[in-house]
Amino acid sequence: MAINRVNPSGITPPDPSRVPPAQAGRSGGQVDGVEAVGRVEQKPQAADQLDLSAAARELASQEEIPKGTLSPERLREVSRRLAEDFYEEPSVREDVARRLHADLGLPREE
Repeated sequence: MAINRVNPSGITPPDPSRVPPAQAGRSGGQVDGVEAVGRVEQKPQAADQLDLSAAARELASQEEIPKGTLSPERLREVSRRLAEDFYEEPSVREDVARRLHADLGLPREE
């Protein structure tokens, strides 16, 4: 039967075969007060990637960013309504969908 050491604090020391990422790649030495044995290889971490469309790159290269058609007051009102979940109401969603449908010039559904 294997008996694991227990520190006076009652906490079992970490398993030396499970070296934390900060200690990965080190050979030997101590990890959290426990002698580490062998070498643990750290896997390369995935990097975030961002793909921008040609239209987005073109807009980003412009000196002046195109302005929207909303006035600052209307933008504040819409932001307030978003924060208050105004647009989550079913009747409001239907109204917004109807307006978008018309703005996009889609044929009416009957």
